[in-house]
Amino acid sequence: MFDNGKWDNPKVVLYCQVGKAIDMLDFSIEQAISNSGMIKEDFDIVMICWRTSEEVYDYIKKKNFKYVDMKYDSDKDFLWNLYKGWNLGYEIGFKHADYVCPIATDHAFHKNWLKNLHSWVKPNRIVNCKLIEPGSFPIHNNYFKR
Repeated sequence: MFDNGKWDNPKVVLYCQVGKAIDMLDFSIEQAISNSGMIKEDFDIVMICWRTSEEVYDYIKKKNFKYVDMKYDSDKDFLWNLYKGWNLGYEIGFKHADYVCPIATDHAFHKNWLKNLHSWVKPNRIVNCKLIEPGSFPIHNNYFKR
């Protein structure tokens, strides 16, 4: 793990799996931080890197984020590696905080999102957000023919 700086016992560790989409990474991380509603000392971020481009590594280093390289198991499929990354994020996060929150490069964050999630934490309680997907199934006759 590239540990750029010390962990100051944050309340929450956020982790994000990153690959090649630097524009999505920048959008998501900047929103996660600026809309967290918590002071920066209350949370820390670590990037889980697999199949990550040099451009993304440069971005991570420029922003001084912590990161860990995860070996991509090419004999396994994408989802297997994705779940492996999720598990690794929790393993790293729980070494440094009591609460861990996975985020992703395709997420957008509303004002005070982390503060609101954290306000509900208690021992032995899992707190998570609700995934909101746009659209719905089309209800037009052309789509559902019997």
